[in-house]
Amino acid sequence: MKNRTPLPQDSTAEQLEIARVRAEVQRALAQDPPDLDRLTAREREVLAGLGRGLSNRQLAAELFVSEKTVKTHVSSVLAKLRLSDRTQAALFAVRAGIADPRP
Repeated sequence: MKNRTPLPQDSTAEQLEIARVRAEVQRALAQDPPDLDRLTAREREVLAGLGRGLSNRQLAAELFVSEKTVKTHVSSVLAKLRLSDRTQAALFAVRAGIADPRP
């Protein structure tokens, strides 16, 4: 057996949470796929940033807007796509081909 570095204890919980969110997003998309056409161009940019794992502060700097404006766009994206949090939005962006999470 190879020597393996043990994973941090919380990584199992994080992996379970990621699996749960993925399953939830897949169920929601299978039942009633969100309509990306409802998003504005700016909301698509925000969604892409979420898919790349950017924070509100990073998105604000990249888009030359305030953090409050980014928060408004994130809320709008979540509502229009019927997603409950930014993790679901990030997974959706990657699955929909809007964002590539790799740097």
